[in-house]
Amino acid sequence: MKEPLSPGRPSQEAPVVQYTSVAGYFHEQVVTACNEQGLEATEPAEYYVVTMLESFTNADMLFRVNADGKRDHEALAQVLHRAVFEPAPGKQLDHYRRLGDSALYLAGIFADSLRRTTVGLSYYVRMGQSAYATLASHGSNTNAALREIFSELSQTFPGWVEVLRQLGEQFGLATPAGELDTAGVYERWQLAPERRAEQLSDELLRRGVMPSGLVLT
Repeated sequence: MKEPLSPGRPSQEAPVVQYTSVAGYFHEQVVTACNEQGLEATEPAEYYVVTMLESFTNADMLFRVNADGKRDHEALAQVLHRAVFEPAPGKQLDHYRRLGDSALYLAGIFADSLRRTTVGLSYYVRMGQSAYATLASHGSNTNAALREIFSELSQTFPGWVEVLRQLGEQFGLATPAGELDTAGVYERWQLAPERRAEQLSDELLRRGVMPSGLVLT
């Protein structure tokens, strides 16, 4: 017979894990999701994404204060416009970084919401990849370590979307693939990296849909 639990004493079957920081929690979740999604990320890239996630716990990161002092949601096209026409090189890179980070965060954590927009998930993926690629190519204004991180993020952007999507599912902000409609699964399959694409193709086949280009063996 199990010993009765006293008040305030956690059950051994459901341990309570305490984290000393938000970054510590995000780091564990990101590493776990990378392993489960098959994303071979470098440690610097992992820490960059962890820091980005921590920064987005501040709601101001998703909004811009207008002339009236009110916060408005800023579309990616607006961020891109400011980046392209910003005359100061340093500020220009800040705009591109905000563009890449926002695109990755929204495409991963809030992918379900993006499916209901006119532009769709692929738009955010393209914008994010392009922004990080631009940052990676600005050799004279960004240190070498950051350029390597941005280059990696650009090349592996769809994989990071799936990693953040997994986190979004844990937070109750994203729908698991098995609960999406077929169109939603197909869209994710089109953008997903190889391992995740294989899993999503299995889900499509289970629904009687043959993904384009898939060869059965």
